[in-house]
Amino acid sequence: MAERTHRVAKFVMRPRKRLANALEMNEADILCGYLPEWLPGNLDWSVGFVDVGDLLVTTLRVPAPANIEDIAGLTIGTAMGFTYPEVEKILGNKFVRDDGPGAEANLRKLAAGRFNYAIISMATLNYHLRVNDLHLSIHPPLTISKFKSQCALAKNGTLRVSEVNKVISDIQHDGSLDKLLKKYNYH
Repeated sequence: MAERTHRVAKFVMRPRKRLANALEMNEADILCGYLPEWLPGNLDWSVGFVDVGDLLVTTLRVPAPANIEDIAGLTIGTAMGFTYPEVEKILGNKFVRDDGPGAEANLRKLAAGRFNYAIISMATLNYHLRVNDLHLSIHPPLTISKFKSQCALAKNGTLRVSEVNKVISDIQHDGSLDKLLKKYNYH
């Protein structure tokens, strides 16, 4: 996106709970891979363009669940600070979370036998399966949710939604988005 808008990307690190504030305070211009429900604030949003989703990953130590209801009351590895509205709606108070600092830590706990189930993003799971760094023994994952992520933009930043949407359209139509995603085994 930086290349297509004739800019140089500079990455700004912030804790997850301060991301919206960084955009609102013009400490950053854009953050991609989110949805408005995940990042409340006075922000502008691009069109959705990258398929993302949450998967329920199950170790081979237990039978694979047919659906989310099958794991009611069982411990599920989750990421601290993340919400899982689909799972919360289905399981209610039988959603037993074991919050970890992030997806990689949860996959390590899963591999070590600390729990048998974890909710992981498609991209994260694909990456770890591709590099085989955790030697996971899992059933085919169960899709919890799938959607197209968007980019949040600072209202007073240097990028405009129309500019970002044009870049998104261009990279979708010229094949460069698919090429990039395939490079990381995202599809």
